[in-house]
Amino acid sequence: MVGAKCRIASWNVCSLLITGKLANVVKEINRMKIDILGISKSRWTNNGACYYKRSNLTRRQTNMNVIIGATSMLKYVTEGVTDRFGLGLRNEIGDLLIQFYKEKDLVIKNIYYDFPSRRLYTWKTPQDKDTHIVRNQIDYLIINKRFQNNIKRVATYPGSDIGSDHNPLIADFKFRGKLITQKMKSIRLNIQALKEDGYREQVKDRMDRECQRREDIQGMSMEDQWTSIKLNIQRSAKEILSYEKREAKKS
Repeated sequence: MVGAKCRIASWNVCSLLITGKLANVVKEINRMKIDILGISKSRWTNNGACYYKRSNLTRRQTNMNVIIGATSMLKYVTEGVTDRFGLGLRNEIGDLLIQFYKEKDLVIKNIYYDFPSRRLYTWKTPQDKDTHIVRNQIDYLIINKRFQNNIKRVATYPGSDIGSDHNPLIADFKFRGKLITQKMKSIRLNIQALKEDGYREQVKDRMDRECQRREDIQGMSMEDQWTSIKLNIQRSAKEILSYEKREAKKS
């Protein structure tokens, strides 16, 4: 629906095998008003990825881990793909993926917003301590460049507590669909044929016969009289004249 708003998120929950953890995740979803949540590392059978939508819980099989390094240094900004509000230093895998995104017209949106570091990092490393903070940004929101303006905001929510060292990455969408209208094809009569005496006389005779059959036209209002005459002309022309053959425009 055009103009509809939606909050979409992804979250590495670090296993849903712990009793009560799924209920805790659903509680956090409702608290943060998330409409659709993609869950990774659920540790369910066959290493599935769990997707939550409102009150429905489904599972899709996947076994792909993607890590992108980002940086706030201007020399690493790739026009049309990244901006300068990332966190950390880009690694070799990040360079390869940036090149891939550039070729496919994709944009990494969560490094386009100037937020403090606590709203950028998605993962606390095992070395992270109060005296030695080690936090990285390894989860990203990727979208086709054509639809990037639909995203109004992307940030992490470090206050969420489900026993995971990852923060949920949440994006606010506002769908701005384009209304496509199909133009009606105009059908035109071949009025050029009236230049020929034969066609002109046929149309004239046909209109005269129609007018003779409509002797009650004098009792009509001016508007009804005009409507009757117009229909008479249209019927006479359609029966005798052919339609124009219009060639398609060459691109």
